Amino acid sequence: MLADGLRCDLMVVPMEGWEREMSFEDTGLPWVPPSPHLPESRTALYYVATGVLGELQTINHGIGYTIPFQTFAAPWIDGIEFSARATALELPGLLFRPITYRAFYGAWKDETLHGVHIYIRDPASVDLLGIQFQLLELHHELYPERDVFEDAGKARLRMFDRVMGSDAVRERFCERYRYEDVKEFFGEAARAFSERSTPYRLY
Repeated sequence: MLADGLRCDLMVVPMEGWEREMSFEDTGLPWVPPSPHLPESRTALYYVATGVLGELQTINHGIGYTIPFQTFAAPWIDGIEFSARATALELPGLLFRPITYRAFYGAWKDETLHGVHIYIRDPASVDLLGIQFQLLELHHELYPERDVFEDAGKARLRMFDRVMGSDAVRERFCERYRYEDVKEFFGEAARAFSERSTPYRLY
């Protein structure tokens, strides 16, 4: 029996030789891709960094190309300018370089896209979930006429909201397109989940 009368028939198998502080690489185990878009263990970091944004399908995040979840690109973006501006933000643990590529499949098939290739150099210092919102804020500054949420359509907005848990993040962010307007909201939700989940952790 969980809190609030919720019930769950769940069996958790403890892992041997693993501690909470470890990364996957620390385990020494081979990576088995759970999806074609997660070919390497480090790709999981990029999934957090751009995966929510990808639900909109108005900015390409590398799906359809060879580096899934590692880009922020669209036909109208000036990759050189965007990279320079993203670099000037001095986001901890990150590097950006201009990139131009052609998507092989998916929503952007045969489109030539320009933007940035994201490099996560120090995962411990990176605000992973915040990356996509910081880049969306920059995109809005440079291309205010291209509203990535208005262009997304209702079905894609529903997917974005489902991934975020509700429409609250999108509505707050779209008021000013400032990451600072949702950053603390993320923190509050994370702290609440951490407190609620603590009694059920094995490690």
